Amino acid sequence: MGLQPYGQVKDSINGLQKSTSGLSARRTWQFWTVCGIYFVVWYISESVIVHIPPHTIDIGFSTSRATSIVSLIGGISIAGRLMMGSISDRITSRRAIVYNLMIMFTALVCLQFAKMPWML
Repeated sequence: MGLQPYGQVKDSINGLQKSTSGLSARRTWQFWTVCGIYFVVWYISESVIVHIPPHTIDIGFSTSRATSIVSLIGGISIAGRLMMGSISDRITSRRAIVYNLMIMFTALVCLQFAKMPWML
C-alpha cells in the first residue's frame, strides 16, 4: 500500500527514510503560550499556598484555623482537578482551561479583600 511507519518520513530527494522526533510542537507559539500560562498559574498558586497561613494569622485567626484553610484549599483543588477532566470532555479543553483560569483569577482578586475565614 506504500504506507510509512508512524514517525517516519520518506526523503523526497534521495528516497531514504528518516525518523522524526515527534517534538515539533515545541516550535509553535501556541505551545510556548500554554507553557507560560501554566508557569504563571503554578507560581501564583504556590505563592498563595505559602502566604495563606501567615495572612490568616495576621488578620487574627488561630494557627489551627490557618492550617485548616490550607487543607481545604488542597481538597477543593483535588476535587476541581477531577471535575475538570469530565467537564473538558463535554466542552472543549480550551474552554475548560479558560473557565478554570477565570475562576482562579476571581478567587485571587477576592482573596485581596478577605477578612473572614469563609472568604479565604
